[in-house]
Amino acid sequence: MSDDGPAAGYLRLAERIKEFIRSQGLKVGDRLPERSKLQEQFGGTVGMTRQAVDHLKYEGIIQGEQGVAGYKIVRLPGEADTMSADQVALRRLVGALRDEVRRLAEEVAELRRELRGRRA
Repeated sequence: MSDDGPAAGYLRLAERIKEFIRSQGLKVGDRLPERSKLQEQFGGTVGMTRQAVDHLKYEGIIQGEQGVAGYKIVRLPGEADTMSADQVALRRLVGALRDEVRRLAEEVAELRRELRGRRA
């Protein structure tokens, strides 16, 4: 993938967040701030920050916890990922499902806009 592609922005942002984790000496169990604070700290758009966070979750570096702001570090960048083949397959499936849900949500939003336009 070229650094000029559309995905390059969120991947660069994810790498900057990983470098921050390393440079600050953060450990497993430490927390990163919520997405809006990450956006303020590292720059980028709302969408780019969301994708970077999703990418870090996908890589198994961070996870969100229901009702708790921010993200818990669950694996340090560069640390060996010891997932089983089943866990890897499940992670891929979850990622594909997440992408499909996003696509469908965008499609529903477009259909709603179209319907509103017809009503007007």
